[in-house]
Amino acid sequence: MGQIIISAQDEAVTTGGGETFAGLASPAFTGTPTAPTAATTTNTTQIATTAFVQQELGGISANAITEGNTNITITDTGSNGTISFVADGTTIMTIIDGNTTMLNGISTSKNDGFDISISATQNSTSSSADAYFSANVISSSAGDAFMRYYIQASNITYLMGIDNSDNDKLKIGAGSSLGFVDNIVINHANDDIVLNNNITIDSSGDILPSATSTIQNVGSPTDMWTNMYAAQFHGVATKAQYADLAENYVADADYENGTVLSFGGKHEVTVSTIDGDKRIAGIVSTAPAHLMNSTQTGEFLAAVALSGRAPCKVTGTVRKGDMMVSNGDGTARAEENPQMGQVIGKALEDFEGETGLIEVVVGRL
Repeated sequence: MGQIIISAQDEAVTTGGGETFAGLASPAFTGTPTAPTAATTTNTTQIATTAFVQQELGGISANAITEGNTNITITDTGSNGTISFVADGTTIMTIIDGNTTMLNGISTSKNDGFDISISATQNSTSSSADAYFSANVISSSAGDAFMRYYIQASNITYLMGIDNSDNDKLKIGAGSSLGFVDNIVINHANDDIVLNNNITIDSSGDILPSATSTIQNVGSPTDMWTNMYAAQFHGVATKAQYADLAENYVADADYENGTVLSFGGKHEVTVSTIDGDKRIAGIVSTAPAHLMNSTQTGEFLAAVALSGRAPCKVTGTVRKGDMMVSNGDGTARAEENPQMGQVIGKALEDFEGETGLIEVVVGRL
């Protein structure tokens, strides 16, 4: 038997023939050493042979990762690169460099919430370059193209998309399918917008009810608009909470509501200072149901009640139905035998005292 020398320094083994073998600490093998090939599920400190590595990387090629019929493939044509994601034989996403990104049949779920963010960024310096997100139906037998929004806890579903079965109208609504409940419909044929099947905004901007026989309102008795502006009003009837018809006149001072005015003064109207004034204009309205000459300008404007009922300052005893004339101090008084041009209106309330405020039916003789 040949001589075997063991070095205590590096634990190398040397035979009598002068051959030296690697030690146990940090060995450096030469030649073609072999070892047992581990099973594919092995996850230990066992040595991984080249056979084990090839076995584990069997689903990966130069441009693809494959497991059964599920794979990720990367190709490059020279001008555009393509990344395809296929799950169980179905293409889920295709990304084409510089051209198109297509998502097909994506379904995601997560108990504690799931967030998908899709952004389109304009990388071109051209002012005409667009950034957009596109959902397309590419088939000889076209279906609907839509996005679905669903909250499981409240079982609420909303859809937004193009309804192919209804002349390709864009729809937003609740329900399991487009057209189940139409909250908003945009008709590309005439650019009409229909809200809840009741209100139509046509291409010229007109707002129309769904049918002339349907009773539809703008606002409600409890939810009113503050102001409405228009050039003309055409209708069948009007209603108002307040009770007098008034017109704006330029006055020479700021007069309180209910003050009796006459024509004259520096501008158009002034406070009546003549008892039984025949130049009587009317009463400063408190809250006119209809105000004429609304765009009149001036330092002081007085809305003078010309007809209807309005609060009026009075002096002395008044009985319902009394004809009221000027008292010469901006108030009115009762008069049994007035002359033509003196009457402001008829009292609608009784009054006892020196001065006060009562309602008067303006213009009644």
